[in-house]
Amino acid sequence: MQMGLSDSSKDEAKRAATSAKRGFTLIELLIAVAIVGVLSTLALVGYRKVIARARLGEATSMVAAIASAQERYRGEFGSYLNVSGTLGHSGSTTNLCPVPAASIKKTWSPASCVGGSSWTALAVQSAGALNFGYSTTAGLAGAVPVDTVPTSTGAVAWPAASAMTRDWYVITAAADTDGDSKWGTVVGSSWTNDMLVDDND
Repeated sequence: MQMGLSDSSKDEAKRAATSAKRGFTLIELLIAVAIVGVLSTLALVGYRKVIARARLGEATSMVAAIASAQERYRGEFGSYLNVSGTLGHSGSTTNLCPVPAASIKKTWSPASCVGGSSWTALAVQSAGALNFGYSTTAGLAGAVPVDTVPTSTGAVAWPAASAMTRDWYVITAAADTDGDSKWGTVVGSSWTNDMLVDDND
């Protein structure tokens, strides 16, 4: 005689197998949620880095444009133009043009900035609104900039006066673009083609 399962036992076994195939266990669901959370966090961090790089791209291109304007001015008038009087930076924003505000882009309107007529004489153009503020000063051979420009790794070091064998200019770009009190800074000068880029923001 052959022993078998009753029809009701067979139905229960089928339902149990189907139920196990259909749904997630609580642990599987928690693992899935944790994975999605980690991926979202990584994506957000990556997005913020891309945005910060784009903003620094604005600063480096404007510093290069101001450097070209200084060289054109010197070619025409024989000296660089001391536009801002003192260099603007995180601790001294009044000489930055435009004065930056966290998370707010500002229109390039040099005539309304400190040194407005000098900015106008340099004829620096911007294609759109700006995250950073800019300043530029200039001096004669044998002198060094008197301004201190702080960065996240310490103040910018200027060359010794004896190394300043020709007239010079310095340009700064500075902004706290996200309001976290950490400033990004870009510094360019006539004595090197390299820019100091402090992307602390």
